[in-house]
Amino acid sequence: MSDFYTMLAAHYNTVFPFSGVKKQFFENILLQYRPRTALDLGCATGELTGFLNRNRCQATGVDLNADLLAIARKSQPGRFVREDIVAFLSASREMFDLIICIGNTLPHLDPASRDRFAALAPRRLHPKGILILQTVNYHKILRHRPPGLPAIEKKEAGIKFTRRYQYRSDGSIVFTASLDSPQGQSQSSTVLWPYTARELKAMLAADFHLAAEYGSFAGEPFAEESPAWVYVAVRK
Repeated sequence: MSDFYTMLAAHYNTVFPFSGVKKQFFENILLQYRPRTALDLGCATGELTGFLNRNRCQATGVDLNADLLAIARKSQPGRFVREDIVAFLSASREMFDLIICIGNTLPHLDPASRDRFAALAPRRLHPKGILILQTVNYHKILRHRPPGLPAIEKKEAGIKFTRRYQYRSDGSIVFTASLDSPQGQSQSSTVLWPYTARELKAMLAADFHLAAEYGSFAGEPFAEESPAWVYVAVRK
């Protein structure tokens, strides 16, 4: 996984910008819940972590990729930790008002690590703390089994990000991405575990009340054919 995101690091903010409806979504979260502390798991280049810190929410960003974190530390305010997200949750004794794990980070965890995440996340939240997750809608993916996701093109930057899937017999997916940029072409692969909204909600139900779920950061209701799953829940 580290090599996969190293390939993408220099162009990450162009391919996945923190702007538009995503930024508006988190502006609304801050207004609604007013968290004072946050943990951004899988923070990548730290744009969300930095946004939180600039808006009176003391945020810590955690990511395993050194290249992404180097960009975060140079460009964003806040504390950044290079660590596996489950290992961080296990070792930390800090408590937070808000935990965020977006950008399809959870499917990078194998089933045992996913189970640990589900057990540990509520322990790092204050009572009534908020958990926000976002993944690809894998119910839709597993139903239709597409050869990949739509390519992301940023023509003004000369960038094309192509995404392909290979479905494996153990239930995982090999995710191969190709990046065309002015610097040339590169390709890398990583393994994803296609957890559905239904199974993740069931795992978290003992510790969280569901507050809302959406089909994207635009805020439309989640449905079987939604492109993504966005989960907002309150710790019991």
